Amino acid sequence: MTGERKFYLNDPSFRFYSTFIRDNAPGKYLENAVLMHLLREGYSVKAGSIAGKEVDFVAQKKNSLMYVQAVYLLSNEKVFDREFDNLGLIKDNYRKVVVTLDSVSFGNRSGIEHIRAWEWIK
Repeated sequence: MTGERKFYLNDPSFRFYSTFIRDNAPGKYLENAVLMHLLREGYSVKAGSIAGKEVDFVAQKKNSLMYVQAVYLLSNEKVFDREFDNLGLIKDNYRKVVVTLDSVSFGNRSGIEHIRAWEWIK
């Protein structure tokens, strides 16, 4: 697992002001919310990759790790496979979670949990 560089802002208005980018993709806001939640919970967070595949968050607290993918919706099989398969490449036994805004829970796939954002970020 290698680290990747990603930047998140506590307030998206700073991004608009500094770059004039008006990307309103809900997935980016969900990623930001997931990051803020992990930080509030006391995790040290970084982005990662394995075998050239992105892992949104590698969260560490004490001797525990958690891997988290954040995606707006699991809208089709390609998105579903991408999010779960990236985590499936990680061969340790730490918790692996896909957080989405889907209205339906897809349960768990090969030990990787699907959790709706409002149930996970409390």
